[in-house]
Amino acid sequence: MIKKNKIMNELEKPNSEKQFDQQKHPELQEGEIWVTNSDMNEMKVGWKTARVGVTAYDTAGKVVDGLVPIFVKKEEIEEKNK
Repeated sequence: MIKKNKIMNELEKPNSEKQFDQQKHPELQEGEIWVTNSDMNEMKVGWKTARVGVTAYDTAGKVVDGLVPIFVKKEEIEEKNK
């Protein structure tokens, strides 16, 4: 019984490594949505309002060298999803 409770306590602990919320990216401008990180050399974006940022982050919030963030106006994405 003690073993089971110990395992349950471990499972109930909050994840200490929270994922980086790309929708709170520091370069995000009002009315935009982060879409992806991309390699500048192979970037092919089909969004009219796409904007290239400077610093890409991974899911842990660490800087990713060689990639840039791509942001798109929320209106364009909503219109395309109708």
